[in-house]
Amino acid sequence: MEFNWTSVMIGIGSTMFGIILHQSREIRAALNKEVKENRDHLAEVHKEIETLRSGLPLQYVLRDDFLRSISALDTKIDRMSGEVSSISKNIAKLTGGEK
Repeated sequence: MEFNWTSVMIGIGSTMFGIILHQSREIRAALNKEVKENRDHLAEVHKEIETLRSGLPLQYVLRDDFLRSISALDTKIDRMSGEVSSISKNIAKLTGGEK
């Protein structure tokens, strides 16, 4: 009986090729699963960000809006202060305290 090295090498090569092919399929399946999980997680994070972005104007005031509101209040208070001062002077004149 003759020993055929070619058949042995083809058998070993085929076995190695089968093992490599099997491992690559498992790796690809695992990567596909991770990609799907990451895609789902990313979609969830995107929804949370959109919810946060839509709610921010209701919860927080921008700096410029705050400064504009405070400026308007300061103007009103200054106007009221002038009117109160004018009324006080008029009352003082009527009561004879100031000429």
